[in-house]
Amino acid sequence: ALREPLVSVVLISLVLDAAYSVSDFQGAPDLYPLLPYPALGFGGAAALLVSLVPVLPKVLIAAALVLAGVVVAGLVRSRADRLAYQLDLPIPLGQVAQVAVLAVFAVTAAAQIAISTLVLMVVLAILLAAAAATFALAFGLGGREVARALSAGRYIRGAYRVGQSISVGDVRGEITAIESAFTVLATERAQTVRVPNDLLLGSIVTIHDAAEATPSASP
Repeated sequence: ALREPLVSVVLISLVLDAAYSVSDFQGAPDLYPLLPYPALGFGGAAALLVSLVPVLPKVLIAAALVLAGVVVAGLVRSRADRLAYQLDLPIPLGQVAQVAVLAVFAVTAAAQIAISTLVLMVVLAILLAAAAATFALAFGLGGREVARALSAGRYIRGAYRVGQSISVGDVRGEITAIESAFTVLATERAQTVRVPNDLLLGSIVTIHDAAEATPSASP
């Protein structure tokens, strides 16, 4: 039965103690006789709360920035992974993009709460340099193949359409998608085959549609 009154007294004492600390900080020590906190011993807790008040908005802003960074980084990774899949890039493009976005938001959040951002800036610079080197290496080694596949994709879209049944070499299936660098076929064995567009363009292709039953060669 005494718990609720005791809790109320403690809370009131904390509020009064905080009020005293604020009034004393603002140059109004004449309120001291109205604040019976010394006998209860809650001066330190209230002083801590008061000291955190000016910092709290910055902490909340920093937390909001980190949360926004996580959301944005997830969206960027999804788009980057999709792009890397379509271009068949041999690098974890999504992870690199996600880490870069998170690093930018982390540096901004650290600056909000007055944390030295020098180390974070150095780490961010290293990550960006590593990403740039990875991109340069990937495009240097496989850029020609990707460029050929992308260029062939423009002709493939004009020559074929989704839903056609075709044969390329030993592979026969229905076209389910024509991507930037690949054409996706669904075989009769419920398998998915991705044929590079440049290979499809340079191979003899048989179209099995009823309206186009005769074999045709790619342009």
